[in-house]
Amino acid sequence: MINATAASAIASFADEDGTTPENPREETVTFSIVATDNNAIEGELQANSTDKDAVTFDITRSVNNGVDSTVKFSLSSEAAVDFVAADIASIVVTVGGVSTTIADIAAFLANGYQITLSGDASASVTLTPVDDSILENRELFTAALDAVTDGNAVINATAASAIASFADEDGTNPDNPRNEDALPLSEDFIVNSNSSVTVINFATDTDHTGTNDIVGAEVSDVETAALDMLIWLVSLPDSDKGTLYFTEGGVRTIVTVDMLKNAAGGGERTFTHEQLEYEVNPNYTRVTFGETESVGANDLANWGDEVDADTRKVSLVKGGTITIQGEGGALVTSTNDASHRGGGLGINAGGEIDAGSEKITLTLDDDSAQASSFTFRFNGLGSNFINDGVTAGPGNETARVQVKLYDANGVLLNADTNANLEIRVDGTGNLVILADGTLWISNNESTSNSGNTDGDLLRTLVITPTDGLEIKDVEVSLMGNGSFELAGMDVNYPVSDSFDYLTQDEAGNVGADTDGKVASRVNLEISTHTPTIVVGQPLATNVMIML
Repeated sequence: MINATAASAIASFADEDGTTPENPREETVTFSIVATDNNAIEGELQANSTDKDAVTFDITRSVNNGVDSTVKFSLSSEAAVDFVAADIASIVVTVGGVSTTIADIAAFLANGYQITLSGDASASVTLTPVDDSILENRELFTAALDAVTDGNAVINATAASAIASFADEDGTNPDNPRNEDALPLSEDFIVNSNSSVTVINFATDTDHTGTNDIVGAEVSDVETAALDMLIWLVSLPDSDKGTLYFTEGGVRTIVTVDMLKNAAGGGERTFTHEQLEYEVNPNYTRVTFGETESVGANDLANWGDEVDADTRKVSLVKGGTITIQGEGGALVTSTNDASHRGGGLGINAGGEIDAGSEKITLTLDDDSAQASSFTFRFNGLGSNFINDGVTAGPGNETARVQVKLYDANGVLLNADTNANLEIRVDGTGNLVILADGTLWISNNESTSNSGNTDGDLLRTLVITPTDGLEIKDVEVSLMGNGSFELAGMDVNYPVSDSFDYLTQDEAGNVGADTDGKVASRVNLEISTHTPTIVVGQPLATNVMIML
């Protein structure tokens, strides 16, 4: 039988402990670095000490394998800041409790410094900033470890470097007052506009959004008022979307890349607080179909490129395509007659949209569906289109332009129930929204079927989706007895653009971003969806709900 008190035994394996020269430790040694104090203020004293404020990096290795391990410590500038020996008052390297003050700081920066650790020892590198009177941005720098040949160490990939910084005095400590002029500050902000040309005013925050660290303006300085500060440009907007201009001596000029700060060729320059203006590229923000001065009757040139007799397509500068599809016959332009001005788009002979199966559909692909507004101009709306209280439909003499809007899922949109959809028609009482969302457009300003003037026969429909609502299809057809033509339409798009800048005070000091970045950013959110109504009365929302 088994002895109950001796039925089992425990044993173990152990790593070498490094105490036997003939059997040294063989485990991989991993080095890590961390900034235990990652910011130092010029001239400041450490808490409860007479020592100057300093940055400290700690260096450790993972195990004691009984063999010395060596790595290379190096410093480099971060975020385009020029970090040089003149910024450093002292560097002290401490290894295993023994400290060494670096005599040649420039050589230390240029060549790095090898650190060897024995046993369980760790190391630290301490940097003290020079307390100078030079006005500077926050000086960011990186300390990094690199393996050396035969160094018996690898570097921890997640702790191979650490970032720290030196900063000027901020003036809040009476025992360490500022010995520089106050640094001018700037901040990121968003300009919201619905104009094709927008003035960028850095001395106000009206109509601006964003973090708003600087109240009442986007730039600030202790000695210089915002109105008197100058603007340096660091980058330009996307040229496909829009262009920056400035006016000087009555001449309006495009801002070019050679005017940016530190641009080659000596063309760099500053601008006053409201000298810059941003103009959107109209070919990016608006696609116009239909009648123009250069397009006459029976000319489809301004309705996109022909795919086939029933289909036309246009590619947008911003990306994406818009397709115009005819149903019930070929797409043709209308001719001028007693009740039609001509030059618009219709179906089959005469170029009109008649009752029955004739329909024109505007389809936007995924890249073009982010429109901020649609404007449709319908012509030929004679006396049949007067809203006399008779419901339009087959068998009577009443007619309506019928429009249906669909989202990406093919769902019919309803402006009466969707808070993100606004529908407007010019004139009085010319819009009816049916219970399912279908739009009926009448023309109560029509006086007759003759005298084809704009005011008599043409009505304008404006569709404005908001808050990200995308319209993928717009169907235009006729309900009732009559005919009309699609005289023209515009599809408008918002613009999101940006550029970077710095500010300068009257003493010539170039400032920093409030968040410590190299430059601040102007974000432009331009929604040029407010339509220009060429004909008819001013737009008004005239909605009657038909249940």
